[in-house]
Amino acid sequence: GALRLVRAFVPAMIAAGRGDVVFISSVAAEKAYSWGGVYAASKAALAAAAETLRLEVQPTVRVTTIAPGMVESAFFDSRIGGGDRPEDLGWGALAPEDVAEAILFAVTRPHEVAITDLTIRPVAQPF
Repeated sequence: GALRLVRAFVPAMIAAGRGDVVFISSVAAEKAYSWGGVYAASKAALAAAAETLRLEVQPTVRVTTIAPGMVESAFFDSRIGGGDRPEDLGWGALAPEDVAEAILFAVTRPHEVAITDLTIRPVAQPF
């Protein structure tokens, strides 16, 4: 899905002379966990695709990858093998608004400033 959106919108950004693409990856792209192999692999692939795109479209289009840790969402209700909820782990979780604020921060920098990679996680999350 992410790559289809890139294909649909990036040519117009290049034609306009500027734009921002923000990918939402995960800390799982760097640190896999049990029952999360496919998820971790897909997020690692997304991070690699984002880095490749950045090299291809800079300096016209800025490409940012946001890698959140645990975020309170419906994700935990659908994990294969169950999985611990943030409150069960004692880490707490980011609010969805925390991720939204990170995106807003990245895209509101002056155009000559690129936030290429940003990892955010609850302060107690160990990885």
